[in-house]
Amino acid sequence: MYIFVYGFLAAAAGMLLTGVLAQYWHGAAVLRVFVLLAWGEAFLSGLFAAILLSFAPRLLATFSDEVYLKRDKDIWTD
Repeated sequence: MYIFVYGFLAAAAGMLLTGVLAQYWHGAAVLRVFVLLAWGEAFLSGLFAAILLSFAPRLLATFSDEVYLKRDKDIWTD
């Protein structure tokens, strides 16, 4: 879930917002191009988030072990 939200959706939303602002600023129909760019950007960002989460989670600013990997019970003491 972390990878999908922070890696994929955040990148896609950022690129689409950039496309809307560019269309507003320039007045041309550039949003069509930014929709295609957003998909590739979101895919690569999700891929890099998955790789970093696997090998170096401390490099991701929004990832916290206490939030995402909290343990309720320890199997060795129960």
